[in-house]
Amino acid sequence: MNYSTEEKQSNYEFLMNAIRHVERGDRITEDWMEEHKDRILLYRGFWPDMSRLNPDIKDHNFRACAVEVETLLESLCGDIRTYKTFSVPDYHRFNLSMRRMAQTFAEDEDFTDMMSNLKF
Repeated sequence: MNYSTEEKQSNYEFLMNAIRHVERGDRITEDWMEEHKDRILLYRGFWPDMSRLNPDIKDHNFRACAVEVETLLESLCGDIRTYKTFSVPDYHRFNLSMRRMAQTFAEDEDFTDMMSNLKF
C-alpha cells in the first residue's frame, strides 16, 4: 500500500503529538489510551516484524532503532492482548525511537523510498 505525502505527514504529526502530550505531562484520558491503543495495533498490522529490514538498508543506527522499535512494539501489543491497556512510558520510548528512525534518514535521498517501504 502506498501512502500519499499528506498521509505520511499526518502519521508523523500523530507521532509528534503523542510525544509532546507525554512530555508536557498532559492528562492521559481513557479516550487518549483507546486512540493510541488502536494506533499501536495498526502499527503491528503494518510491520509484522520491524527487525527484518530490507538487507539494502545498511545504516547501523537505523537498524538498531528498528530492533528497539520491534522490541517495544511487541511488548506494547503483548500488554494490550493481556491487560487491554499498555505502558505509557514504553509507548513514549517507542515513539521516540520511531522519530529517531525518521530523522536518521530525513536528509537522505533514499528516505522517501525507504519510508514508503515501511509505510511510515
